[in-house]
Amino acid sequence: MKTVVLAVFFIVSSCGQNALYHTISGLTFGTIQYNVTYQGKKNIDLQRQIDSVLSAVNESMSTYVPHSTISLLNKADKKAWVDDLFKRVFTKSKEVYALSNGAFDPTIGPLMKLWGFRETDVSKVDSQQVDSILAFVGMDKLTLKGDTVYKSNSNVHLDFGAIAKGFGVDLVAEYLTLNGYQNFLVEIGGEARGQGVNKRGQAWVLEILTPDTSTKSANGFALADLNNKSIATSGNYKQYKVVDGLLRVHTINPKTGYGSIHNLLSTSIVATDCITADALSTACMVMGLEPSTKWLQQIKGVDYFLIYQQADGKLNFKQNPEGKDYLRIGL
Repeated sequence: MKTVVLAVFFIVSSCGQNALYHTISGLTFGTIQYNVTYQGKKNIDLQRQIDSVLSAVNESMSTYVPHSTISLLNKADKKAWVDDLFKRVFTKSKEVYALSNGAFDPTIGPLMKLWGFRETDVSKVDSQQVDSILAFVGMDKLTLKGDTVYKSNSNVHLDFGAIAKGFGVDLVAEYLTLNGYQNFLVEIGGEARGQGVNKRGQAWVLEILTPDTSTKSANGFALADLNNKSIATSGNYKQYKVVDGLLRVHTINPKTGYGSIHNLLSTSIVATDCITADALSTACMVMGLEPSTKWLQQIKGVDYFLIYQQADGKLNFKQNPEGKDYLRIGL
């Protein structure tokens, strides 16, 4: 569902007093980079431990790993055993699926493959093809009972690409907290969670990228303070088409089977946990600007920053008043 995520990166102050801050980086989920900065004693290197945590997520829900839990479920006819990590993400997916009235839907993978946006000639996609796949789209076609997920049809497939990074962030943060680390920042492919303070004794500061539709790139402009909060950003500034003067974004609507047409280019969600922020930001990119704004206003504990394109081509933004204290934004 989420094929493009606006990059968010951390800024760590260079001065320190007695505390030592360490930064480690690596790759996870195939080719996605992660960065973790934490306060700890000298010569404490958590690379192996954090790689192990992320490897567990990979083994559970990476579709490109043939023996992963999600791959085995997708290959199964009617049911398959699932692990505890999978159950957590599945349960959250069901929750946001219901909350968003189906806008967030991890069973949309076959539709994404049908449409594509780089390789596929969309003029050759007809309604019959779309309808045949839509028959197997919907989280309501999957049921979790104990350690088993049941499928209503063997053609129902799951893809947690729009939520796994956020969960990975949370899982690494949980590992650090359980092992006594109080000040850290975890970032995976643009999704991040900050706990405690940085070297300067201040909240972690991150940069949200502003999309540039003229070059299909992004430039840093907005800043967010993460004080025991998480952030996730979804965007369509790289993959879209112009149809009759309107942007046809890459995000496929799970209910219609067709690409959403709206002017919302980027959605940044701030929440306590990153898995929630990740899922909500994806749902917004399906809904569009006005529906997302009304929807997010009803969700407690969530702040948002939405970048959209005006009729004159200029960018503008919407954010909720509660988030203005730590989302220092200008366009």
